Amino acid sequence: MAGHTVDGQTGGRGQIGAVESFDSHVGLGQVRVGDGRLFSFHCTEIVDGSREIPVGTRVEFVVAPGQLGMWEARAVAPEVRA
Repeated sequence: MAGHTVDGQTGGRGQIGAVESFDSHVGLGQVRVGDGRLFSFHCTEIVDGSREIPVGTRVEFVVAPGQLGMWEARAVAPEVRA
């Protein structure tokens, strides 16, 4: 996916969104950003190692190409507000 962009940004730049869904039994969730796009993630991408994150949590994450050729959320962490 070299050269592809996500809304004008090269994959790998930070994003802010909210956890829209999370299924702890299979470890899969989705983050929605402000413009409505959804990015899937696996529980192993939650940076604190907890393997769970509540729906509605505002998070920071990195967008990267996934195994199935779709953009995914990586390095998912609760948003830190200064």
